[in-house]
This record gives sequence, C-alpha cells and structure tokens, in this order.
Amino acid sequence: MRDIQKELATAVQAGQVLAWEPNVGDIIVGSVMSYDTRKGYQGREVFVVTLEVENPAPDGPKVVDVWLTRTVLLGEFKKLRPAPGERVGIAYCGPQTREEGEDYELYKVTVDREGDGAVPDFERSAEA
Repeated sequence: MRDIQKELATAVQAGQVLAWEPNVGDIIVGSVMSYDTRKGYQGREVFVVTLEVENPAPDGPKVVDVWLTRTVLLGEFKKLRPAPGERVGIAYCGPQTREEGEDYELYKVTVDREGDGAVPDFERSAEA
C-alpha cells in the first residue's frame, strides 16, 4: 500500500504542487494541509493555502495551492479562518461589477468545522 501522507508531504516540500487556476463555476473541495506565504506579483508576499483535494479527476492533482491573491477570496478566509485538517469548499463565481462600477472577482467559501490546528494571523500583512 502507498504511503499517501508521505507522498503528499514530499510533493509539498519539493514545491511540486500545482496552483488552482479556476474557470467560472469551478468548485474545489479539500482538506487544508498548510498555510504559507510566498512571493507573488512584483515580489509581494501573499498567503497560500495547500489543499488535499477530495475526489480529484483521474488525471487531476491530488494536492493544490490556492493563492489568496483576490480580495474577496482572502476576505472569506479571514472571516472563516479554516484551520489545517478542516474541509473547505471554494467556488469561483467569476468577475462581477459593483453598482459603483468597480470590478472584482467573486468567490464563495464554506468550511466544515471538524478539524483543528493553527490558522495564520490574516490581520497582519503578508508583507510584514
């Protein structure tokens, strides 16, 4: 039998985890494995959550990184604070426009509160 835990840990440590790049209507459900901060666009540090995907497609990744670069997505994670071990579902609803004319990307996040673990302090800047 394969040691899946070791396999996943090795992939994460080796940086072999693919980023989730959703299309409008895509939903991902998985368990939070860990949080990290990484260099993003123009060298800015951003939060990244690594998920072990539930029911991946046969040719799809079993582990993905979700970069919390979008304001609404980060806001949902700040509000819900999913911890390592908890199940989280993320739906990408697509681009939206506020009445004031401002464009944004809409995400919906749901958390199953059965796990426990450390959650990063989203109130501090990832760039601090």
